[in-house]
Amino acid sequence: MKRLKKRSVAYWYYKILRERGTPDFIARGWAIGLFVNFFIPQLFQTAAAIPLAFLFKGSRIAAFVGTFITNNVTLPFIYPVQCYIGGYLICNPLHYEQIKTALKAIMQNPSYEAIYQLGMHLVLAFFAGGAFLGIISAIPGYFIAHRLTAKYQQKRHELRMQKRQAKFDAGSKA
Repeated sequence: MKRLKKRSVAYWYYKILRERGTPDFIARGWAIGLFVNFFIPQLFQTAAAIPLAFLFKGSRIAAFVGTFITNNVTLPFIYPVQCYIGGYLICNPLHYEQIKTALKAIMQNPSYEAIYQLGMHLVLAFFAGGAFLGIISAIPGYFIAHRLTAKYQQKRHELRMQKRQAKFDAGSKA
């Protein structure tokens, strides 16, 4: 199982790196995916990331993959922290127990009524914390993705040039 996950991660990593486009295009898509990952609730992330990638002229594949950080395993850790930070940002600090019970209720009964019962302060805290975490992850994510993509494309270009040179040298000797 662990090997399958490593293969999957490697597949998407190289899928992003091999995508045609400038490093800026690919990094922009990755940053959009990371921002949406925190700002939008999990069920709507892909539906938001792909149109935003079109709008901001970023890679749709990188935006799509960037939304995979929040999943069923990481949600119980990310969302409470996000709400806790957001509570301070909207000047209405929330206690961990409030957040825990509210999020547990929404996980057990995902409906509009359950969201409405959370209270506006918790919803605002969720989005404020999500915007904050989205921004602080998207900015370094952009630069890291840009650097990795540029390095990969440079190496690939150098290998192509070496192959062309070897082919040219072999043709001129004959």
